[in-house]
Order: sequence, then structure tokens, then C-alpha cells
Amino acid sequence: MKKNILTQIITIILVSQCVYGQGVSWKKSTDGITFEEVKALAKAENKKIFLDFFTVWCGPCKRMDKEIFSKEEIGTIYNENFINYKINAEKGVGVSLAKTFDIKAYPTYIYLETDGSLISRRTGLSDDISTIPAMLEFTKAVANGGKIKILKDYELDYNNGNRDAAFLKRYLSKYSEEKFTYPPPHLVLEWLNALPEIKDRDNTSYLLNRCDSKPGSKVYDYIIENIEQFPFFKEKDNLVRWLSTTISFHESESFKLMSLETVKTSITNDFPKYGPLAIQFYELNKNYRGKKKDKAYLEDYLDIIEKGQLDIDLEPFIHMEIMQIKNIDTTYFERIFPLVKSYSDESTDDALPQFIYGYYLYKIDKRKEAIEHIQKHKQLITAHAKEVATKAYAKNMLKHIEVMESGSALNEFNFF
Repeated sequence: MKKNILTQIITIILVSQCVYGQGVSWKKSTDGITFEEVKALAKAENKKIFLDFFTVWCGPCKRMDKEIFSKEEIGTIYNENFINYKINAEKGVGVSLAKTFDIKAYPTYIYLETDGSLISRRTGLSDDISTIPAMLEFTKAVANGGKIKILKDYELDYNNGNRDAAFLKRYLSKYSEEKFTYPPPHLVLEWLNALPEIKDRDNTSYLLNRCDSKPGSKVYDYIIENIEQFPFFKEKDNLVRWLSTTISFHESESFKLMSLETVKTSITNDFPKYGPLAIQFYELNKNYRGKKKDKAYLEDYLDIIEKGQLDIDLEPFIHMEIMQIKNIDTTYFERIFPLVKSYSDESTDDALPQFIYGYYLYKIDKRKEAIEHIQKHKQLITAHAKEVATKAYAKNMLKHIEVMESGSALNEFNFF
């Protein structure tokens, strides 16, 4: 066993030495690499450890990968000083690791000493890591053993009168990071009042994801009283999904401030038009929790979307809803097909939307059109499959293209 682990470590070291200068070099939980192997590798190379907890549906995770971790200057400092471990929190060993590290939001970044002791923890796109200069400054401090401000430092600055909006936001983040809970409502309200009157999307997203904004909370009351300050909520699908999420928080004894029925009544009274839709979304997701989603789920989901004339975030919807449901009959394809086509039209340079569109064309017996579409985009799709060759869906994708080009019947496509 020890010999096998040593062999794997040596292999990982040799591979990692070939990728410097190309952004951050990752050891991935989805490739079968364990946390124990990462710790052993860190000890062997005398490096610190960087953990990146993500999910496939996390938009900010993708943004950080594209805009920060892909850059050469970021890759240089991370590859030289850390063993970088990317962990899918919803798959394989990542599930248990997410529980071990009490991961509640994504992305979450954890910096550890070589022995595994905590240096720092960041959740979401906090100000000190969401730009290249900020990330470089922060990472150099971590790598070189420099001073990382702790909660007591922020408390001192606050008690000395600092009420700058950017400082208050960092204070909120540090409070959550060290206390593993929501920041106090009075601090959140001070931060909101220090912001410009119109709150931008990033600050609104931070408020909803990092602060206690469920019905019964002071933050929820602030939003209701100042709803015009939040353009985010003018997009009705954002409003419905936020309300649906807040309902689910009240299932937990540790989070709820009022009974579930009181929450539903409150939401309906505060938002007469969209509150009932949010309740329907909540009930639908609750009914299918832990179950395989089927045609009936999709029908109910789309009924709510169409009834409320809501927009759909096509990428997660196609990948996480439509593509996960097997044996959808031909007549039902006609209902979801316009969404698949829109996804393809909006993402002309992305391989997956083009493959999925060709796949569904074939499934509704437009085989000639499907093959023409696949052949038009075959180079793009093949290049993507090679890029993600370790993922199961890459082989499935190429296999399905062969089947389509041969004119044979297709099996159900499996992403995982």
C-alpha cells in the first residue's frame, strides 16, 4: 500500500512539473486523488495546501477558474507554494470532504499548512481574492507567512470608527469565515446603508448568499422596505428563486425564525403575484428531494415557468434538469426542444450546447439535420472531448456521434 501511494505521489510530481506557466495546476478529487495523497504530497514537496470546493452548477466557481486561476501569474505563485486540490463537493470523495470542512456555499477556498492546520478560509467572491492584484497580494501573504487579518483586527478597526462600505463587507466576510455563521444583522444593515442607494448585482448576490435574508430576519425586512434599491429583483425569475430558497431554510430548526406556514403566508402577502409561484417551486423541489427526476417533474417545472412567464438560466437547466431525465417520449421532446435550441444559439463557441442540440435533433427524428449540425461542429466537440478526456461524458459524447453518423438508434446520453 505504501509503495503504491509513493508511486502515485512521484507520478503526480512529474506531471505537475510539466504544467507550470499554464495557470494553476490542479490535483482533482474527480480523478481519484484523495486528501490523504494531497497531504502526503505536500509533505514530500514541503508545500502548503490549497483546497477549492466547487460544484458543476456554480457560476462564481467558473468565473474564478476562467478569470483568475487560468492566469500565468496566479499559476506561478500557487504551483510554487501549494499543492492545489480541486474538490467537486457533490461527487465521490468530495461529498465527505465537504462535510468534514463544513462547506455551506461555493466556491469555498481553504488554505492549510503542510501539516493540515488552517491558515485561512474564503467563501464566495470576497474582495481580497476576486481580482488578480488582490489575489496575488493575499496569496503572497499566505505563502510567505505574512499577517492575515483576523476577526479581532476588524473588530478593532470597527470600534475605532471605520464605516467604509468596502471595509464593512470584508468585516462581514471575516465574521462568517471565523464564526461559521451569518454576520450580525446590525453589521449587515450598516454595510447596506454605507453602499450607494442602488445596490448592484454583486452586492445583492452577496447579501442573499452570505447574510441571513430569510423571512422574519431584519435583512428580509430591509429588502421589502427598500425593494426599489435592488434592480436584481426586477428580474422576476430572480425574485421567485430567492423566495423559494428562503422557504427551504425554515425546514431547519437551527435556521428558522417562524413556522413554515407562517413563512408561506408572509411571502404571499409581501409578493402577491410571485409568492405563490415561489411556494410551488419549493414544493416541487421538496417532493423530488433524494429522488430521480422524471418527465412529471419537468412538466411541473415548465408549467411554473410558463405560468409566471419566467426566464430560465439555460446552462444549469439543460445540464442538471433535462439531461438527467431518461426515457422522455417524442411528444415531450417538442416542449423542451426550443429551450435546447436557444441554448445552442446563445453558445455558438461552446462544444456542449452544440452536441446537445444535435443529440436532441436526432432524438426527434430529424436525423439528417442532426448529422449536418454535428459534422459542422465536430472539430469543436472533438477538441472539447480531448480536453476533458478523464470525464465519463467525453467518451459518451464521441460514442454518440459515431452512432448518429452510422444512422443507428441512440441510447440515453449519460453525463456522469
